[in-house]
Amino acid sequence: MWFLIGQSGTRLALQYHPEIADYQFARKRADLRARLAKEPRRALVLMLGSSRAATGFRPGTLADLRAPMGEPP
Repeated sequence: MWFLIGQSGTRLALQYHPEIADYQFARKRADLRARLAKEPRRALVLMLGSSRAATGFRPGTLADLRAPMGEPP
């Protein structure tokens, strides 16, 4: 029974505080929230993926990309 309580407590802690297990995720999430707060109406480009997205993404190639209202991302 103590094992189940411990596992449940750990699961809840990680669900509500992911920075406990993954500091980089917490830092990136904080950076994203700060950026969105600074310019809330600006278009957002979100890259999902593995190391290819981290090392192969070139933001300069998005210079001609525009949001539906015409502003750059």
